[in-house]
Amino acid sequence: MNPFQNLPDEFSAEKMALYRGEMLAHLEKETEKNSQKEPTHAPHLYAVAQNALTNLQTQRPQTVLVSGESGAGKTESVKHALRYVAAACANSSTSSSSSTVVGPSGGARLYNNDNHHGSIEQRILKTNPVLEAFGNAKTARNNNSSRFGKWLEIEFSRSNKQIEGAFFVEYLLEKSRVVTQSAVERNFHIFYFLLASKNTDERILEKYDLVRDCGFYKFLRNNDDNSSSPGSYSVDNIDDEAEFAILDEALTDLDFSELEKHELYSLVAALLHLGNVNFAEAMVDGTDGCRVVNNNNNDDCREEAVALAAKHLGLSNPQILIQTLTYRTMTVGGEQTQIPLKKEVAEQVRSVLAKLIYGKVFDWIIRKLNATLGNSSGGASSSSCCMKNAELLEEEALCNNKGEDSPLNQSQTTTRADSEREVPATMRGGPFVNPTDEGALLANCDNVVEDDPLLGSMDDVGSMGASDSVNSDGSEPSETFCKEQHRSAVGSCGSSSSSLGFLDIAGFECFETNSFEQLCINLSNESLQKFFNDFFFQREMQDYAEDGLVGVQIEYPDNSDILELISGGLGPIAGGPGHKNKCEKKGPTSLPQKKNSILQLLDNEVASPKPEEFKYIANLKREFEKHPRYTAHKSERAKTFVLQHFAGEVEYNVAGWLEKNLDVPPPEAQFLTENSENSIIKGMHRELFGKNESTSNNNNDNKNNRKSLKKKFVSRNFKHSLEQLLKKIWRSEPHFIRCIIFYQCFFPYILRRFILLAVA
Repeated sequence: MNPFQNLPDEFSAEKMALYRGEMLAHLEKETEKNSQKEPTHAPHLYAVAQNALTNLQTQRPQTVLVSGESGAGKTESVKHALRYVAAACANSSTSSSSSTVVGPSGGARLYNNDNHHGSIEQRILKTNPVLEAFGNAKTARNNNSSRFGKWLEIEFSRSNKQIEGAFFVEYLLEKSRVVTQSAVERNFHIFYFLLASKNTDERILEKYDLVRDCGFYKFLRNNDDNSSSPGSYSVDNIDDEAEFAILDEALTDLDFSELEKHELYSLVAALLHLGNVNFAEAMVDGTDGCRVVNNNNNDDCREEAVALAAKHLGLSNPQILIQTLTYRTMTVGGEQTQIPLKKEVAEQVRSVLAKLIYGKVFDWIIRKLNATLGNSSGGASSSSCCMKNAELLEEEALCNNKGEDSPLNQSQTTTRADSEREVPATMRGGPFVNPTDEGALLANCDNVVEDDPLLGSMDDVGSMGASDSVNSDGSEPSETFCKEQHRSAVGSCGSSSSSLGFLDIAGFECFETNSFEQLCINLSNESLQKFFNDFFFQREMQDYAEDGLVGVQIEYPDNSDILELISGGLGPIAGGPGHKNKCEKKGPTSLPQKKNSILQLLDNEVASPKPEEFKYIANLKREFEKHPRYTAHKSERAKTFVLQHFAGEVEYNVAGWLEKNLDVPPPEAQFLTENSENSIIKGMHRELFGKNESTSNNNNDNKNNRKSLKKKFVSRNFKHSLEQLLKKIWRSEPHFIRCIIFYQCFFPYILRRFILLAVA
């Protein structure tokens, strides 16, 4: 449970030693007497972490899955578990005195007090303030909510089980928060940290042309130009000034150079200035257009917002930014033509550009952290860990999807009930079910199918990952080539090494307005709920068989129908503990016809010549109005629908979904990125536009265009990443941490019984 206060005695070094010593003593006793007695101390985060470390001896990857609704303490739980792992694995030569620093939401962070950058264990811990600054924000239910999913995988040496390296994979950063937030929420922490640095270092605000007043910046005004409430800018238990100092020190210790930190802060400031760029309708070259105007009228602002934004984006001339925002370049008959943009279109370009830049900055931070953690121990194996990022996971998936090990080439049977067997009470619901706002849970779904059909098709695989690896002639590389390339990039930090993964993603979300991000978050939770059911109940039946109770079957909830409704189904993942493929069909497995889904229809609408939100919602109603999990709105002009999730009903609003699902940069961005002197923006330009610069070969251009077309859907990339994540989890030994919140305020000692009973 999240106590909303520090518990120093519960998470002390002495408590670490207690669980570490007890487990070691238990192992010795078990070896001598073959004892099956479990440790006697109460359940604890440290016990879960120690169990995972102990099980590394089996040479099987270990995974710690942390679940719970927003504000239940998932992020803090992961940090405490990581502290334990770091302390348990630290070498005596690198051990030093440490200090605990109170961070957001009252959580504790452990830091090295020496003057060096620290061991690999310390560096892993120091990634927390960096990721929280750029990836966390205050929401209506959590002062320090992670607005992205995170997979951290720690690699261990085979010989002495010391940490060799680590890497992060990020899922679905909530980029829309950069430009708009709800009334009681904040933007990402980093914006407030930077503005609060005034008392720490006056030169920082002066260097980046910032003013202390958060209300001066439109991107921080909660989507309300008239908002001036200070409650939206400050957060209880978060000292923005102190957090900036912690962040700056952590960046230094993680090998960010002074130039890199300057360019990083400069882009954060640039986004604040970019939000203050205003437009007015104007006639341009005889047609409707707009022009940039300065409406700030603030004595502290010495220059126009557009000039300041251009300066900190690394542009030598503000006209580059003005042209990017107010004109669209069209190529007609081999000649380029500048088309003026109307005011509302220019404002959309400004928002899209801000989200694009922030998203790429976050990607750059992840890559930088992976490079640092991959090289921390100085070993040959660890130096390649930084290469194992999301792109390599997709490349690995491309190779594996061609063979029998593909999750889409497996079949799984969900068994019916034996009426004499009852599901154990401790397993009902599982760790990924959360209460609604009033604490009422949706009754467990009784739909149980005899044979869970294969979901999705190989066409999905080809469109979701294969585009990342093609030969120069446009053909797909061979399976052998793919695997050789992957091995050379990943090195000995691949799946054959001992590894411990931590998964921290948002729990089920149900807000007043639920958008595309909530659908993806809830899809991931539905998928993990299915994993929980399949893993535990199959293992339970396996235990019955080992006890001589042959033929016993347990009925358990199956949510395959909602997975199929949202995504077409992620497909069963083979290879997990207790998992047996019960498909007895001979010969090649027949794949079902590709089925429509909410995300597939969204992709279709985005790809249509004239995409429209009303047309998309009409297609959903026509396709799914008879589905038991789907409820359409009675009004044909409404943009909402309701899904009956495993955890409860959620109403979704499709406004803005077409834009959010389109994962291609706006054409206006190329002119800006190719003229920037900021190295982060330069790297962004090479990533987004570098492959399309050559115009010497029209055939190659066409292939590049086709390749980029396959990558343009956020939904496909997310679904593919989720498939690979589930595949890794099934191949590991899972450990579960269930976080619950038993009150709806941010104060300790307040118990809401109906919520506690609902999640128990």
